[in-house]
Amino acid sequence: MLESRLAMTAFAHYALCSPAIEHFDFDTALMFSEDPVTGGIVYEKNGVVRVPETVGLGATIDDGWLRGMERVVI
Repeated sequence: MLESRLAMTAFAHYALCSPAIEHFDFDTALMFSEDPVTGGIVYEKNGVVRVPETVGLGATIDDGWLRGMERVVI
């Protein structure tokens, strides 16, 4: 399974709130060819992940990216 950077941002917040979590794999979002997320975690050198200092997750799905998707009505 591949999680977006939105999901990785939520996981990073979760991992930071518990001293029981020492290691976590946050790289799946780097495997996407497009990144529809605005804000969220930032991947830095040597595997360091920076979490936004905003209210909530600090990440959303880009409205422009959503408008460009195919719309299907069922």
